[in-house]
Amino acid sequence: MKKFNTMLEDEFLNPRSDLVPCGLQQQFPISVICHFMSAFGPGRLNYRSLVAILLLTHGLALWAQPKPIVLDPQNGWTDVYWGTKGNKDPNRNNVLDTGAAGGWTFNWTVGGASDPNYAPFTAPPGGGAYRFWVPDEGSLQTTQKITDWEQKVGKSVVSSGNIQQHSPWSFQPLEDLPLTQFRIPDFATLLDSDPRVVYAAVDLATYCADNPLGPLGGAWSVGQTLDDLGLQIVNGQIPGVQGLYFATTDFTLDPNSPTGWVPIGGSSAWLDSSTFESGGLPMGIIAEHEVIPEPSTLALVGLGTLSLLAYVWRRRNVKAQGIPANHLAKQLSRP
Repeated sequence: MKKFNTMLEDEFLNPRSDLVPCGLQQQFPISVICHFMSAFGPGRLNYRSLVAILLLTHGLALWAQPKPIVLDPQNGWTDVYWGTKGNKDPNRNNVLDTGAAGGWTFNWTVGGASDPNYAPFTAPPGGGAYRFWVPDEGSLQTTQKITDWEQKVGKSVVSSGNIQQHSPWSFQPLEDLPLTQFRIPDFATLLDSDPRVVYAAVDLATYCADNPLGPLGGAWSVGQTLDDLGLQIVNGQIPGVQGLYFATTDFTLDPNSPTGWVPIGGSSAWLDSSTFESGGLPMGIIAEHEVIPEPSTLALVGLGTLSLLAYVWRRRNVKAQGIPANHLAKQLSRP
């Protein structure tokens, strides 16, 4: 028994350095184990207390696992939830991805790294449309909030996040972004034999404020090439489009850079379409990312605006008639 108690202490009381879901830095909830150990003492652990410890830690470990993915086919797309069907943040926009390429994956991320609370989504082979709902994080016992997401479609990788230049740049929760519609084109090589990958990064705050529909005011569609649209990518950017960057390597956040997002391959990795397309290798749009606020959200915003206007109009009308303002407030408060 003494040898077994020593093994328990080594296994449960010694912290682990590897990360596990929900931000726990140890294999099991160590505080709970310590309470049990202090109550019974290593020499007094019996069969029942050991079973209780194992059952409790097993249950908490299951609770800490990434939330399962639930698919809900709709007319023309598939809704993707994390946890249970309908689990979504009512104040957040969904992300609708549409494209013809295969090999899709979608991942909620925190600070550019995978969010341990949510498993990555992998689509079946072939194209399609998927609407990814931002999970409702209010029930999670974690200080981490989703700040960005990563989408891989064929030979294109898009990292999109709420980064803010607060000297230095930093990731901020997606929930801090305003509710607004936006579209992001997903550029990649159009030749199956071309193995190169195009990486894109989106500063959502800047992109949504300056050009939410993308290049040409949104006059683009999946399947069109850069030549079809009369566009070029110069030193990683489409001239006139703010907050959207392209490179030949993946991106990371550089807190002290002018753009926030920078390619990990350095300045030489910024993409130039004239060089990339040399030799007759065209670039085009293989997918798009679109966010449209829910009708219910828009209706609530519109209703609130109309109510405010009605109140202001009635207050002015009453004031013109010489009725006291407190009398108006009493009338409006009545059921």
